[in-house]
Amino acid sequence: MKQELVVEAKWISTARFNRVYSVYQVLPGPEATELACYFGYLAGGRFGAFLGGLGFLLPGFSALLLISYLYVNYGLDSPVVKRSFSAIQIAVSAMIFRATHKLSEGALLTAKKELDWDKGFYCLFCFLTSVINLNFFIALAVCGVMNTIVHHGEWIPHRHLLNAFIAACTLGFYVLYTQLHSVPSGSLVGGDAGTSTAIGTSLNNLFVLGLIAGLVTFGGAYTTLPFIYTTAVETGKWLTPQQFLDAVAITNMLPTPLVTFVTLVGYIGHRVEGAVIMTIGIFLPAFSFTIIGHDFFQAVVDNKYVEPFLDGISAAVIGLLLFTAFQFLNNVLVNPIDAVVFLLAFVSLFYFTNKYTAPLVLIVAAIAGQVLYK
Repeated sequence: MKQELVVEAKWISTARFNRVYSVYQVLPGPEATELACYFGYLAGGRFGAFLGGLGFLLPGFSALLLISYLYVNYGLDSPVVKRSFSAIQIAVSAMIFRATHKLSEGALLTAKKELDWDKGFYCLFCFLTSVINLNFFIALAVCGVMNTIVHHGEWIPHRHLLNAFIAACTLGFYVLYTQLHSVPSGSLVGGDAGTSTAIGTSLNNLFVLGLIAGLVTFGGAYTTLPFIYTTAVETGKWLTPQQFLDAVAITNMLPTPLVTFVTLVGYIGHRVEGAVIMTIGIFLPAFSFTIIGHDFFQAVVDNKYVEPFLDGISAAVIGLLLFTAFQFLNNVLVNPIDAVVFLLAFVSLFYFTNKYTAPLVLIVAAIAGQVLYK
């Protein structure tokens, strides 16, 4: 987009592009989709924004919808396919760890590439709250408030100690609550969320789940994984960990934003209608931010109180993602061969940063699976 529309066509200046991109990096939602909507807005107003985003998504969505049909109706019953996907799922787990590391560089490090201890604390706090099953909306909100106190609480003596006290109280009250009642289910959506029917969850629940995931996408598409995983796999139990990893793997090999993996998830939940409605839900924030008005949201992001609150949430999401990565690892590592595949995939992803590395790792894993898993 930058090369064709900024450098060559000169729709906007490079400086303007950088400012626009920085806004969409802070706002939730996949930045590439938001930029497609933004350039569409420049060309044809709000309707142009809608068409720009739609054109960007349609090819990948169409391909994934077809693959979803084949996956759900014919599955991976072939022994040949099963062997490949056994290795692919391990490679995807390595990709999630690599993505967590990469995202943490932007969320937890200072401009001098040093660890921001406050944000590291939020990350650790969110990881621990995930271990004890505290609702992550509460954890994210607490981290946002704590970071706001750090940045705008100069008048508060010992504000770092105050944050530690807030974190301790949050954990303490939750432990007390679980002792008096029981551990909450942690479901994201109300009604019959997390319950299974003959064809999956309701369209309403799938839309809300997709919408929530779209609203908490900070810094990269991988940050959606904890939210979908918690509700669909852990709480709802209508999606297996293997199906989840398959969806991420398949989407990684297609020319589409990674968050489009919810198309396959939605198809498993409620066939074609579920795939469409969940995809609409996760991309609705990205479309809305541009259609409502880029300048308005730039003003919101530049607000001195909003920015540190969102930064605190971004750091906390890394803790959620790290916890989810360990859960995936627990599901896929069964024997020493699995550990070797994981390490090789992770090292490859870590040292080779070319944009083709991820799909190549998946292809190599698929081939290796034929040899390693008999």
